[in-house]
Amino acid sequence: MEYSTYSRVYSLNIRVTTQALSTFHPRGGVDSRTFIYKFKCKNKRCRAQGNIAMEAGHGRPFTETDNEARRFVPLMRFRCMGFQPLDFIFGTDWVGMMANGVEVAMSENILIPFNGHAANVFDMEATFQLMEE
Repeated sequence: MEYSTYSRVYSLNIRVTTQALSTFHPRGGVDSRTFIYKFKCKNKRCRAQGNIAMEAGHGRPFTETDNEARRFVPLMRFRCMGFQPLDFIFGTDWVGMMANGVEVAMSENILIPFNGHAANVFDMEATFQLMEE
């Protein structure tokens, strides 16, 4: 197998709509090495192998302020060698912090009732931004 030396850095940016949550992020935080990132990728060279490496320290949780502004926020940065990321699949290992300080497990379109409040996450979107080297 041939290994690619083609390398580019991408920022994974997310936007979601939340209800009754102050923050939303992967379980373990944005720099978690145990969170499973699922990508749909395009191989730059047919039959070549590639690698995707996480670069910690460039992301932050999605906040209530981001929700109100409907803005994308950087979640994580990745160095892609031989691959171009096309899509991100959110999966189910996400947590949200309610305003009362309670952390709850979240998935898209699952309503979580707690002490008279209902937390919800929907309209999950992701984009990849090519970073300048």
